Amino acid sequence: MEQPLMLHEEDKHDFNVWYNTYDPVFSEISKKSRLPEKWIRYEYVLKGKYSDSVIKPINKYVEALYPKPRLISIIGNTVTLRQENHAEFFLLQKKSGEFFNLDRPWMRQYYRTKNVYDRDSGCFLGFFKFYVPWFIDEDVEVRYVRPNTDSPFLIQESSNHYKKTNKTEIYVEPHFVDFSFKNSGSHMVSKVFGKIKRNQPMFDIVFEADDIIIQRVRNFYEQY
Repeated sequence: MEQPLMLHEEDKHDFNVWYNTYDPVFSEISKKSRLPEKWIRYEYVLKGKYSDSVIKPINKYVEALYPKPRLISIIGNTVTLRQENHAEFFLLQKKSGEFFNLDRPWMRQYYRTKNVYDRDSGCFLGFFKFYVPWFIDEDVEVRYVRPNTDSPFLIQESSNHYKKTNKTEIYVEPHFVDFSFKNSGSHMVSKVFGKIKRNQPMFDIVFEADDIIIQRVRNFYEQY
């Protein structure tokens, strides 16, 4: 009699991995989410059209789906870019008091965090974190700041540092930006239900750079 097919331990999939994971290592949760290696390994970016650019996607999934950060300004040697979301978010304040939130991509745009901040009255309960999909492939200090335009997200402003990558890196581990969902604005369909459309401002990326990097940034936006 034919024996039933048994799953190996590594073949078992946790369909609740997003809900059960806080402050993840990005490459690890991507693998736990069963994303193909060709979508998440950095080597495939280096084989593509952005291989020599100063602004790069962290992986091929981002390259295919996530909009490049928009160039807002270059003033002197200060660059300001703006990142927007690539998929819709759905928000619901349940009668039970639970705040339900969801996006639908295979590689989620945001994750849960145990970080806690003073709650803003204009936001739903809970704190989350975006991964930063496009990065500066140079040795620069960056600031993640709130965009000076209407946004359905309220980020916690922060600073971080990039170092130039090398060709031996297997994965690029992105920066994260903590945030809350706003409970008022054009994205709210009713007092309890919100729908955030694609290409909404998430956060601005601000950094200082020398003239060579500034020119490479200009070249990037002229080319792409």
